[in-house]
Amino acid sequence: MLPEIISLAGIGFLASFGLGIAAKKLAVKEDPRLEKILDALPGANCGACGYAGCTAFARAVLEDKAPIEGCVAGGESTALKVAELLGRKVEKTERMVAFVACQGSRAYTRQRFIYQGINDCRAAVNVGGGSKACAFGCLGLGSCQKVCPFGAITIEDDLAKIDPEECVGCGLCVDECPRNIIHLVPVKSTVQVLCSSQNVGRTVKEFCDIGCIGCKRCERACPFNAITVVRNVAVINPQKCRRCGICIEVCPQNTIRSFLPTQKLAIIDAETCISCGRCEKVCLFEAITGEKGVPYTVNPEKCRGCGLCVEQCKVNAITMQEES
Repeated sequence: MLPEIISLAGIGFLASFGLGIAAKKLAVKEDPRLEKILDALPGANCGACGYAGCTAFARAVLEDKAPIEGCVAGGESTALKVAELLGRKVEKTERMVAFVACQGSRAYTRQRFIYQGINDCRAAVNVGGGSKACAFGCLGLGSCQKVCPFGAITIEDDLAKIDPEECVGCGLCVDECPRNIIHLVPVKSTVQVLCSSQNVGRTVKEFCDIGCIGCKRCERACPFNAITVVRNVAVINPQKCRRCGICIEVCPQNTIRSFLPTQKLAIIDAETCISCGRCEKVCLFEAITGEKGVPYTVNPEKCRGCGLCVEQCKVNAITMQEES
């Protein structure tokens, strides 16, 4: 019996030795830059890049099959690091964040029935379309929160809320939401319409106290033509919006909100100003006054912080500063 055991052990040793040599001989040499790229990536393995984790994405970048700026979790800083490692150029990208186009918490909306089932938004939709009376409102069961790998989403009073400081714009919550009310928007788009309802105003009021009723007051009041009402709900064009806040003031439902911590005001440097009057001509709010030979001034009570004057000033005498 002993000889047989020794024989089998010897065969096993020789086989493993042979496999070890074969593994070394046949091993595919890894590009040494792979580890450096992985070190530059955030390591979230969120899959938002379209690949199964950071390693797969890094390999795709090395093979020029994926864009360097494809890591949304890492953002521009990560793209610049990877570009430097590879000796390539990268296009500057604007940071995006997720936004929930609804503010229909339990305090403001009506329920059709009490949902008692799986704590999942997709499951709830399959039960009569969900418990909330508004068919376009957030169900608040946290499916988006569960897929967020960055802890940027919380559920408060049956409503999903996203922290823009923690959100990296990966878009996983966008894909997960069965109501399609989560969107990616530029981080600078601080004025948003907190509603997705396509119902007519009368129906909206029956379901929700603070939903958009499509009255078009914001559309008519916007001096920059940045708002249009589409399918009974206001839509803001982030490329045109100047964050002046007029739409917020005229909205009868408090559906439009600004996420700016403070209002910005134009400040004119008296020593730099050449009194050309270009700023006064472009100001839509009559907030700038002056005369030839005298530095122009800004009336803080009228200034809306739109920044048109900054763009028109030829001598860079105007800056935007946060209101104290």
